[in-house]
Amino acid sequence: MMNLDQILEEIEKVSNENLEDKYKKHIIGNLYSLYYERCEMMGITEGNNEFIIDYEPETNIVDYTKVRDIVNYYKKNKYMSIDQANYLLNWTTHNTRRFISELGININGNSLDGFCELAQFVTLYPLEKMGFKVTKNTARKDFDYNLNHSFGTISLNINENDKINEEHFLIDTTYIQFFTKDKCNRGMYYYNEQKPSPGYFVKNKIFANEIINKGYIKLNKEIAKEYGEPFYLSSLEINEKPTKKIDYYNNIINSNEDYSYSKDELEEDDINKMFR
Repeated sequence: MMNLDQILEEIEKVSNENLEDKYKKHIIGNLYSLYYERCEMMGITEGNNEFIIDYEPETNIVDYTKVRDIVNYYKKNKYMSIDQANYLLNWTTHNTRRFISELGININGNSLDGFCELAQFVTLYPLEKMGFKVTKNTARKDFDYNLNHSFGTISLNINENDKINEEHFLIDTTYIQFFTKDKCNRGMYYYNEQKPSPGYFVKNKIFANEIINKGYIKLNKEIAKEYGEPFYLSSLEINEKPTKKIDYYNNIINSNEDYSYSKDELEEDDINKMFR
């Protein structure tokens, strides 16, 4: 009897065989049905996914008093150190994961599919209210992704070696959703009119690991392409050549979108939880 990984390997193998598409769809459809049946038998659900990448989300306890000190320091001096920036970002990403966990979601195993809009708001809204410059982004607008995914950035003046430069940080606390084993498979092209997840096209797993586990990463042009291009490639048909020239970096940092999630959907107590 094939185990789960063997079923996925067989799906990948069939997707590369010289068969008519209708036969591939039939075989792969049956294999995916078998895979999900086995997952159900083994208790592997949306709350307990398997991933193609190591997933150990950092949930460091952060002192909100120190966060307020950093905010006040920044307002006074118009810059902060990289350590202060990391502390601030650890606070907002930890707070988001804590917020989602309190909804009864197991962030250590759940793919977090469907939570990106809420996570974008919980992460960025407190930073914006503190006076920081943030962007609210969607992969559909920035990368021509055919589905929805929300994320954002924060811009900070960072003092390193007595030089102050504006740095941008990409924040995405639900990026793990694109790295589930079942959807990072070429066989998805032949299953229910779907396509492989963006994670299937990510070449640099070190970069992906940093975003997945920390919830953020310092942004530059190279990182912007490594993050954004897989969304674009995931939207193409099988064997379709990428023809669009997308400026991933500028699209990200110059976004003028609003939040994907409405503040009106949250209670006052929920808003207060974002500042703790």
